Amino acid sequence: MFHMLSCFDIRSASNLAECQALLRRYAEHMQQLGLITGSDPIGARQNDTILDTDEDRDQQYFHLMHFRDRAQADRAVKHIESLQEPSKTLHRDLYTKLENLVFVCWADT
Repeated sequence: MFHMLSCFDIRSASNLAECQALLRRYAEHMQQLGLITGSDPIGARQNDTILDTDEDRDQQYFHLMHFRDRAQADRAVKHIESLQEPSKTLHRDLYTKLENLVFVCWADT
């Protein structure tokens, strides 16, 4: 499996419930296209515990997206870059609600 972690903050004009709904619609669409295998709900950071030692990032929200393998992830990126509808609008609607985005990808070993 191949995974992408998105770290981000929600813009002040938006809210978590709105972002969760937009992400759910986008993830369902991408899964129907066969471009992801799954997507977790948005998680809120818990940096008041010893379990959180990341001092380099201060984003408050996180999200995991899952792919079968690197090839599927690469196809998803190409699809997003192609700006095909409705993917373009679904992706843009979510992306414009977020700020301070950082992405981390890894493959299971």
